[in-house]
Amino acid sequence: MAEILLKELSNADIDWLVSVGSTAQVAAGTTLFKGGEYPEMFHIILDGEVSLLGSAKGEDLREIARLGSSDVLGVSPLFKTHLQLEAKAATDVRLFSLSQKQLAAKLASDITFKAHLYRAIALILSDRLRQIYATPDQLRFANNQAAKEAMLVFGELRDSDIDWLMSVGKIQQYSAPDDFLVQAGRPVEALYIVLSGQFAVHVFQGSRAPDPISVCFECPYKMADTMSVVTHLTKGQMAGTIAFLDFRPHLFSIRTTDDAMVLRIPRPQLAAKLLQDMNFSARFHRILGLQLLDLLQASMGHLGHDVPSEDEELDEMDGEIDMEALQSASQGAVRFNWMLKQLGTIS
Repeated sequence: MAEILLKELSNADIDWLVSVGSTAQVAAGTTLFKGGEYPEMFHIILDGEVSLLGSAKGEDLREIARLGSSDVLGVSPLFKTHLQLEAKAATDVRLFSLSQKQLAAKLASDITFKAHLYRAIALILSDRLRQIYATPDQLRFANNQAAKEAMLVFGELRDSDIDWLMSVGKIQQYSAPDDFLVQAGRPVEALYIVLSGQFAVHVFQGSRAPDPISVCFECPYKMADTMSVVTHLTKGQMAGTIAFLDFRPHLFSIRTTDDAMVLRIPRPQLAAKLLQDMNFSARFHRILGLQLLDLLQASMGHLGHDVPSEDEELDEMDGEIDMEALQSASQGAVRFNWMLKQLGTIS
């Protein structure tokens, strides 16, 4: 994790963090925040380990994941979402912390810092998902759980972003179930936006996933029996986000469940755009982080932790509805449908 933060943040970014944040020693057993809460502080773990705890209904809390040096805590407020986990110091921990209000103000005023931080967080979340998928015996597989509706993704984008995506993207159609969009172990040469249909994310079963090189040169259909579905991707979502963020081999496949259509965004053009346009980069990496949090939440359901339904989430909020999120989702639906019309996929 250390290389992610040190690689993605600039000296100016680090100077600002040091100027407003502080370090503190936290004793083992201390609860940093509880499930469903919006953490008031953003933390970077400097030393020690923190447990993320969750539970199924009627069961005791158990460890879902353990975070170590250079990992981050308290990211859910940056995406205006609730992560249903408790964070507790597993050992004595040294933390670097700053308030969410200070961080939000900086993100609103410094687009370069925003782009750097959201990319770093997306990479860290991607690494967490890789760790979960690499130890598949922890997962409780389910074949019918879909990730949340992704109209918020398009609510984050600007009209000019969508124009650019359409200008470089190409439509790919799939007319048979179980076709591969992304193959385990293989390079991911594009990012895919799901226009219609549904895709299933498959990971390996067993105590340990196979070596990526052996997966790469094996017939993907022969390995299908050793994989199970962990979540689904539906219209408006992006496929291949984990593998797109870095060039490391991945151990999941994405396959069609029925007729489907995607917009294929080639990696070289997208990488160049992200380097040249900081505003687009900030929005894009925030979107990736949002979707990776959604995938983590879905994966936690398979790790034995109950993920609340939308009705339960509303109950927990005491009837308070995030009007900004609703407006963003509404705008996202309008933009997504407009894109489909421009692409000629709907009349």
